[in-house]
Amino acid sequence: MCGVVITFLNLLLALVRKKKYPKHLLRCAASRRPGMSESDRVNTCCHDLRCHLEALNAAKFGEVQSHLEAAVTNLMANARWRFIDGNGPRVDKVSAKEPIMYK
Repeated sequence: MCGVVITFLNLLLALVRKKKYPKHLLRCAASRRPGMSESDRVNTCCHDLRCHLEALNAAKFGEVQSHLEAAVTNLMANARWRFIDGNGPRVDKVSAKEPIMYK
């Protein structure tokens, strides 16, 4: 396990050097606390990293979710206008020539 953690931390260092990962994520990995074993330090660092990655993932999930909601809303509005609304073209049925939504 220790080899995997060291490999992962080296990967993070490489990403930081390329400015593709925030430096503050490595702060825990670099800290040494008196009386803390190496195993406890690695576990603490992994936990901190996991929490931060989960927060980043949650933020990105919310962003993607809002994009999906906008896409569905636009699809429904387009279909309503083309097939139901009196001001729209009032297409009779969906076909290859008249799809629900054009690309």
